[in-house]
Amino acid sequence: MIIQSVRIRNLLVFEDYHIDFSPRMNLFVGPPGAGKSTIINAIKFGLTGDIEGKREKLVRQNTSKDEQSFIELRLTHQGSEFYIKRFISSSGATLEIDGVNQGRTIREVNETLWNRLETDKTKITN
Repeated sequence: MIIQSVRIRNLLVFEDYHIDFSPRMNLFVGPPGAGKSTIINAIKFGLTGDIEGKREKLVRQNTSKDEQSFIELRLTHQGSEFYIKRFISSSGATLEIDGVNQGRTIREVNETLWNRLETDKTKITN
C-alpha cells in the first residue's frame, strides 16, 4: 500500500490542507501545534475510521455548520487506486476503488478496504 495524498478539511489547525507524498520518504517538521500529529492521525482515521478525541472538538473553530469536516486519502495497492473519504462530524464514509463506489456505511467501507488491502485494523494501527 502506498499513500499518494491526504486532504484534511476543517480539522483542528487545518482549514483545507492537501499534501502529496513522495514515493520514497516523507518527513514532517514543525513547531509544536503545527499539525504534524494531526496529519498522522488523519491517515489513521482514513484507514480505520478511528479518531482520537471527541469528534465535535476536532472540528476546526469558526467552521460554519454548513461546511463539512473530512479526511480524504488517495492510495494505491497492487495496481488499484483507492479513494477514501471519511467525515469527522458524522459517521459517514465513502470508498471508491478504481473509480467505483464500494459502500457508504463505515462497516461496508472498512470491510471492503481491509479485504482489498489484505490487512485488518490491528495491522494498520500497530
